[in-house]
Amino acid sequence: MVRLLKSKLIRRMLLVSLLMIVPWLVCVAIYKSGKPAGTIDYAAQFNQPIDAIAEDQRAWLVYRDVWTKYKLCSGSNDFMPNLYVGGEDGHSLVSPKDPEWEIATRFLESHHDLLTSLRTGGKLEALGLPLHSAPFNYSMEDRKALFPDEAPDDPAFFADPRDSPAYPGEEMLMGYFGPHIGSLRQAVRLLDIDTNWAIDQHDFQRAVDNVVAIFGIARQIGEHGSFIHGFTGAALQGVGIWVTSELLTEATAQLSEAQLDQIQQAVAACDVSKMFEFRGERLYLLDLLQHSYTDNGNGDGRITEQGMEYLKSLEVMLNGNKPSLIERMRGGILAAPQALWFTASRKEALKDLEEWIDFGYKSGMKIQPNELQTVLDKVSDFLIRNNKVIIDGEESRPALDRVNFVEVKLSGIQILEEAKPLDYTSAIIGVIFSFPRQGIPQNVEIHWDLWGDKIDK
Repeated sequence: MVRLLKSKLIRRMLLVSLLMIVPWLVCVAIYKSGKPAGTIDYAAQFNQPIDAIAEDQRAWLVYRDVWTKYKLCSGSNDFMPNLYVGGEDGHSLVSPKDPEWEIATRFLESHHDLLTSLRTGGKLEALGLPLHSAPFNYSMEDRKALFPDEAPDDPAFFADPRDSPAYPGEEMLMGYFGPHIGSLRQAVRLLDIDTNWAIDQHDFQRAVDNVVAIFGIARQIGEHGSFIHGFTGAALQGVGIWVTSELLTEATAQLSEAQLDQIQQAVAACDVSKMFEFRGERLYLLDLLQHSYTDNGNGDGRITEQGMEYLKSLEVMLNGNKPSLIERMRGGILAAPQALWFTASRKEALKDLEEWIDFGYKSGMKIQPNELQTVLDKVSDFLIRNNKVIIDGEESRPALDRVNFVEVKLSGIQILEEAKPLDYTSAIIGVIFSFPRQGIPQNVEIHWDLWGDKIDK
């Protein structure tokens, strides 16, 4: 009798185990068999506006040879140590009143050809430098200028990504970077110091050319339409405004009408609002999704093992080394059921992406005057839903104080007074919420869904 009961118990345990293992094996098979469907070359789309620029309007072709000569992109970061008070760690550019000024002017004189190239290239329409995620994809001439610390034929640093078994079939935007950004910032600092020298020498045309070049470089660096480039371009525009104010303070009476007109045109052409299109970020997310999910032909699909690796690397970048849900879900075949059950589908991920950034417009389209209010209403409604505030222990719903399209001018951010067609990718909206209360609150907690976990805490 006891043996019979034991036998039945063992059989039932085996049956239960089998019923648990079979679905898990099915999940593993589905998870392992899933392959990303990367059919769109978003890297080519990212560089498409650059590829369309005529060669005679590409400042990069003017800068490149002299950058190679002086190793302007060197990672050693010792190109301009004599141009800072107290060395480069001093973070303050040398000026005529500093004892280091004579050394700085000798440095400027010895780099005359670099300054000339910046003034020449700064007048051109665009930078015209296509960016890549793999150094291998740069031309040999570009490698010498952008990666001077590496031999241009080094098979390790410039490895062909197509030789990797994990190569997805085309270049991915994931991992693209701008090796030129820091160098253009140094170039603007160089022009800043040279402007002071030109004023000292009463060479006002050189000073004007420097100002024009600074605004030109600021405009050029923002041409890729991503946040890091736009942010840097806006910062360099600020340098240009500062240098312009110094020049006008010191030498307004000495400047001709033609020179003042040159400065005015340079300032007007450097439209900082056009630098924040977030076009690069949108293409990046779409590229990440297509290399992370399968595609069933109807715009939907499931997460793949490769996609989980990509998402983990993205989360590590955003949250640091803190253990995360994706990190805990990683575990080879053990992660299969969790990945399939708990990860958003391709369509759900795209829907979330569209909810963040898609208003029914595409790049290059205009928001017409009769559509402005509709866009403002959508933005304010979206932000109200994601802006939870608790005041003294009670949840308080924000009251919309005002929402307006704004534009950036030399005097700062100004409300758009007159309705006019606005470029969708560069339009800026300012929103002000208020939380009416009686008396001064003692405790305020903000729980905004659009902040990352680290900021929220």
